[in-house]
Amino acid sequence: GTSSYKFSREQQYVFDQFNTYPRAMMSGLYSIGLRRLLRFFDRKQILILQYERCRKDPLEEITRTYRFLEVDGQFLPQNINRKINRKDHLVPKMTPEERFRLAEYFAEEVSNIKEMFPEIELSLWDDFIE
Repeated sequence: GTSSYKFSREQQYVFDQFNTYPRAMMSGLYSIGLRRLLRFFDRKQILILQYERCRKDPLEEITRTYRFLEVDGQFLPQNINRKINRKDHLVPKMTPEERFRLAEYFAEEVSNIKEMFPEIELSLWDDFIE
């Protein structure tokens, strides 16, 4: 496949394999937007919330968010532990080979994000455990 992006051979393979989801693939490249954000805002003005941490310990993460926003940390939303927007996967489960290729595709991306935001817990991402 051809694209205006410069992909390594492995990245191109993944992009071609998952070409029905190119928008999803490109929207997963967070470091571009985060790098831009850091150009305009001081690092102390940015709070990174990791989905897996929010899911694992919602109370801790909402408390951390309140502290960051300097608002009353005593408030506890009634639905903090309620699971919402639960849906079955609409995409067929990946084969181990596809998952490996996808992890290769995002490896540099994850490394860039971890460098910018060391608080990201890679141990929560099975494919990127340190």
